[in-house]
Amino acid sequence: MMQVEAPYHYIHEYYQHAHRKLERLPDMASFLRSSLRRVHGKNVLNVGCGPQAYDHLLNLGTAPREYVGLDVNRNTFEFLHRSRCQSLVRARARAHDMGTHIEFVCGDVLECDAMMARRFDVVMGIGVFATFYGQRFEQLTSVLRDALCDGGRLLKVSWHRPHRSPEETARKLQYRYDSTIEPSPEELVAGFERAGFRLCEEEFFQCDPETHGWDLVQMCLFEKT
Repeated sequence: MMQVEAPYHYIHEYYQHAHRKLERLPDMASFLRSSLRRVHGKNVLNVGCGPQAYDHLLNLGTAPREYVGLDVNRNTFEFLHRSRCQSLVRARARAHDMGTHIEFVCGDVLECDAMMARRFDVVMGIGVFATFYGQRFEQLTSVLRDALCDGGRLLKVSWHRPHRSPEETARKLQYRYDSTIEPSPEELVAGFERAGFRLCEEEFFQCDPETHGWDLVQMCLFEKT
């Protein structure tokens, strides 16, 4: 399937659906907030930040001095800048009141290594790292390790084994929100460890597929060795 850029209306619907789902599922929302609170750093990179970039920032453990949201989709940033969706308007205003320098970068993480080298205390990926596999995953972990300062940390939250319609899966694949091969939680941990990361914390949220639409959510906190 040829991959194309997600249109603005898809990103808008994706954002609203994600908000409605977290409101409807307070247990999953609590798990995600608890995961984000593990992020403490002056310089934070959010890889594949998506339209929830401001929401993620507001839930970090401490407010960073610099926060960079990186995403391959130009319409993500168009949405973040001009959407009048009330939840986003409130999050955007609160984020700017924090005093954090916020920068958005449109680009492929695998091609941004020079811009990111040893720049960050923390790298985070919410629902994105599991979309890489094989050689691309190895390249990703190398780029992320190089982006971190010595002793820097990496937060990974990934959703596993989705339950959704073939049509929804096809759209996600077309817009690069998913991949045809899903690494297991164990494979993801092993891949980061091979790349020079030490697993510091791991936590699982067992989902009800009928209610949550997934089997499992995995949170990992790694340290660069």
